[in-house]
Amino acid sequence: MHYRSFLHGLRLRGRFPLKLLAAPADLWVGEPLIGKALVDGRFDYMGIAINTNGIRFSAIHAPLGWLEWLHGFRWLRDAATVLDHRRGAAIIEPLVQRWLDEYARFDELVWRPDILGERLINWMTHAPFLLSSSDQVYRSAVLNTLARSGRHLAQTVEKTPTVWRG
Repeated sequence: MHYRSFLHGLRLRGRFPLKLLAAPADLWVGEPLIGKALVDGRFDYMGIAINTNGIRFSAIHAPLGWLEWLHGFRWLRDAATVLDHRRGAAIIEPLVQRWLDEYARFDELVWRPDILGERLINWMTHAPFLLSSSDQVYRSAVLNTLARSGRHLAQTVEKTPTVWRG
């Protein structure tokens, strides 16, 4: 299956939620130093710091583990250690919008099932950071991406190499 194809895109179409009814609790504690760096305008992980101002996610060259952390949105839990939902949304929503602009369509790493699954969990767990905006176009894009990502994961997980499935 060619996941970049028009046909696969059609397979991901369907209804998407108008809102999330609840955000599950995060079972892991974030790292406050990483959250503080985000407040200061940096993704800082594994000794690599990247400025978030005007960030182009696709232009980041970092080790695979760093990119998995970034695209899995694990950093949302770090932000949650130092930010309330209002302040967090002001920082995170623009980053999510930029990410959506670059990765709403299939990318081999970013849509890899383990990373995609982690991103879905983190987006739902930290939905108040992502979905506080009154911008209905942005909110719809986030919710549509959640739904499309879930469909992609459901359709591809059995074809995933076992090294990614644990």
